[in-house]
Amino acid sequence: MRPFVFRIALLTSALAVAAPAAAADTGAALHRAAAASPAAAPVAPSVSTIPVAVPTVSSLSEGFDDITQLAGRGWYMQNNSSPIGTIGWFQGVPTTATPTPGPFNAYDGANNAYIAANFNNASSTSPGTISNWLLTPELDFGGNAQLTFYTRKPAIAAGNPEYPDRLEVRYSTAGPDTNVGAGATAVGVFTNHVLTVNPNLVVGGYPQAWTQYTVSGLPRNGRGRVAFRYFVTNAGSAGTNSDFIGIDRVVYSTGAPEYRVGGNVSGLAGSGLVLRLNGGNDLSVAANGSFQFPAYIPSGGAYAVTVASQPVSTPQRTCAVSNDSGLIGSGDVTNVQVTCTVNQYAVGGSVSGLSGSGLTLQLNGGSSLPVSANGAFAFPPIIDGSAYSVTVATQPTGPAQICGVANGAGTLAGADVSNVAVTCVDALAQVSASIADGRDYARYSQVVDYTVRLSNAGNGVASGIALSSVLSAGLNDAQARWICLDGGNGAVCAPTGTGPLIDTVTLPAGGSLTWLVTIPVRAVTAEPRVTYQVNVDGAMLASDSNTLVVIRDGFDVDGADGTNGDGSPPPMLQGAAATALLDGESSHVFALPPASVAGRVERMPVLRDGAREVGVDRFSLGARSYVRLRVAAPDAEQVSPWSAVEAGAALAIASVKTGDGLGFLLEGAAEPLQVAPGR
Repeated sequence: MRPFVFRIALLTSALAVAAPAAAADTGAALHRAAAASPAAAPVAPSVSTIPVAVPTVSSLSEGFDDITQLAGRGWYMQNNSSPIGTIGWFQGVPTTATPTPGPFNAYDGANNAYIAANFNNASSTSPGTISNWLLTPELDFGGNAQLTFYTRKPAIAAGNPEYPDRLEVRYSTAGPDTNVGAGATAVGVFTNHVLTVNPNLVVGGYPQAWTQYTVSGLPRNGRGRVAFRYFVTNAGSAGTNSDFIGIDRVVYSTGAPEYRVGGNVSGLAGSGLVLRLNGGNDLSVAANGSFQFPAYIPSGGAYAVTVASQPVSTPQRTCAVSNDSGLIGSGDVTNVQVTCTVNQYAVGGSVSGLSGSGLTLQLNGGSSLPVSANGAFAFPPIIDGSAYSVTVATQPTGPAQICGVANGAGTLAGADVSNVAVTCVDALAQVSASIADGRDYARYSQVVDYTVRLSNAGNGVASGIALSSVLSAGLNDAQARWICLDGGNGAVCAPTGTGPLIDTVTLPAGGSLTWLVTIPVRAVTAEPRVTYQVNVDGAMLASDSNTLVVIRDGFDVDGADGTNGDGSPPPMLQGAAATALLDGESSHVFALPPASVAGRVERMPVLRDGAREVGVDRFSLGARSYVRLRVAAPDAEQVSPWSAVEAGAALAIASVKTGDGLGFLLEGAAEPLQVAPGR
């Protein structure tokens, strides 16, 4: 057993109240020194009381003048040591106590005005764990809450052994709850640990003179208690730790309750979002979900949440705050809502010159916007970074107008577009006509091919245009035939016809139509020239004249009569091959050579028998080609209708003998063509 000195017996029971003046003189030691410990240490008067319900306090100054009054002021004590000893917290013992003085006097007030605990909190039978709790009254927590206290242990003389002590300070936010758990290691609701004196139970680690400690980190709001826990392991008179401690002048003060501000973030993508509270206290937010600023604001204080930095994302987003400001009440603010949405901007501009109705603009081929008057317009916003294209979906009517778009295409770049300009003008058609036949001369009894072209150079649709033709007496209008070659894309015409060219057509702005008109020249006519005239809505717009001839020098050379060959006709049949074809005993197959001239008739002779010629004529317009069969004699010329043909097509020409004479066939075009006998 260890030696001891200064032991004073405190003989009252665990529920007895210590006298405030001095400890009983029993000869038992209060603290352990250099002498050997006795076989059984006497006990000192202790206090274990149930607190009386008292109002919560926001300030406290306790000097422990009489610890029997503590329960009436809301304090609470409980010894959970294991194995439990014979004493709990007791009244301080002054150095003037007789017959055995205490180890030290109080920090202030009467010499015994402190509260004490010692190694007898645990049993002396074997080393144990001291866990002796002293709880303050229920406290109001608030801003700048602070608790200070003084503590010490006896001064150890040189050469005497020291038995280390330890004191924990904890708190609970459970209001008046005194639950410290059961057993030496339990803490109950006092899970919040804020300070430890001599945490590692080292020799010399506990002050041997009154030393003030300040407890910070207490809650900013709510109610609860602060607990002093004398907590020593390997304790009791049989252990190597635990001696004697005193606590004096516990002071607590607090300000108004303080609360935190938070809420929820939604729609966030990317990085870099920073929220700001009251102009400072920045908080970086990396993901959707709840957030809370670390700063506290006193109850009744104002708060305002703003976005300090917007996130960086693709597409770019903007975060806005709702429920962003107010006054702090009696709890944390949790309803601040930060909503992040993809940036969207409007595409718009202005309309001028509009006098008709029905104008409809379109954005990116989808969103339609009717416009009824001049002035500003804007489409609903679209995502930033998107390409945009504004077009006119429907032109206005009554009066008919043509509206054009300037600055109509681009890419959104973080701002509304407002410079799209839509300018409307009255729609006016400008119709013109042209005639060409590629020759200056025409022969009696031969056919003349006219290319008639009608164009609209205006900005409006020319609809219901009456097209007609006037033929001079030398042209055989009864045997005329015509074909319209390029209807569609808004241009409307009759596909084919016989007799004089008469049609009612529609031409869109910038559109055109082309007719190929074939008219035989009469064998007998008194006029020296033949003329073909085109009228539009009764007015003459174009005409063409050819001088009539019987024969011109060099007529037997291709093109000498004013026509134009392509310079590369298919090989001419001669001799027996030509005779066999003319006798109806064979056919001739050849490939259609490439076109060399567009917009005029190309003549390609296939065979000649004396003055008679059989050939194929071709007319090209753009990527399209047409062919017909032609049989010419000095006194007459016969042609088939025109038929479309593919480039490079294989054409077959043959003759057929009948009772009426010799007829010819051409196959390989879209339709079979023929020149009947006797024509």
